[in-house]
Amino acid sequence: MSDQSRRTRPLGAPAAPRAASPAIAVVIALLAAVVGFFILKSLDNDDTINVAGGTETEGGATDGETQASGDVPQGSDAVVPIESSTTTTVAVVPGSYQVVVANGSGVNKAAGSMSSILANTGMKMGTPTNTLETLPDFAVTEIYFEPGFDAQGAFTAKLMGCAYVAKPMPTPKPVDEAALVGTNVLIVLGVDLATTPLKPCTDAAAAASPAVDPALVTSTTAAA
Repeated sequence: MSDQSRRTRPLGAPAAPRAASPAIAVVIALLAAVVGFFILKSLDNDDTINVAGGTETEGGATDGETQASGDVPQGSDAVVPIESSTTTTVAVVPGSYQVVVANGSGVNKAAGSMSSILANTGMKMGTPTNTLETLPDFAVTEIYFEPGFDAQGAFTAKLMGCAYVAKPMPTPKPVDEAALVGTNVLIVLGVDLATTPLKPCTDAAAAASPAVDPALVTSTTAAA
């Protein structure tokens, strides 16, 4: 080859890079594989750490360690207790509390008659009385209970009939305070029950109410 055919590089120009040797490329590939292996192994060690009593995982819980309440591991058979409210039924025993009947009907001796009827069912009855003179006649009978005797009030209301619902004792009270000493439930007898026979509630919703002898269920207006 002649000198004219040779390509000469200008002075100061860098030399052309030489082709990499095949042996060097193989060594670099092996080094990369080894470094990658150790990196992966290091990551695995970070995910699982030996802890006394078990192995801790990324979630933070250890084997053999109970998770905090409310945390349920996915895919497990763990059972979470469900808080439930229960209704407590108060057993009411007739005769364990005192009832007073106040005549608010304007019908003479109606309260005394009703007191006798209820006493024959086993109820503990106080002395019959009248509502305050300043109050008008009650068209409908009302049942009131003192604080803590709501179950007894409901029990008494069912004796009067399914349409009646016991209510907390109002303020001011519809009768003289002296007439209610030792009394837990007050029945203000209205015109509805002063002039018609008593019809105790015996439907399924009031199955716990005591049965009343039909012979005792008489018209209150016929009593002396």
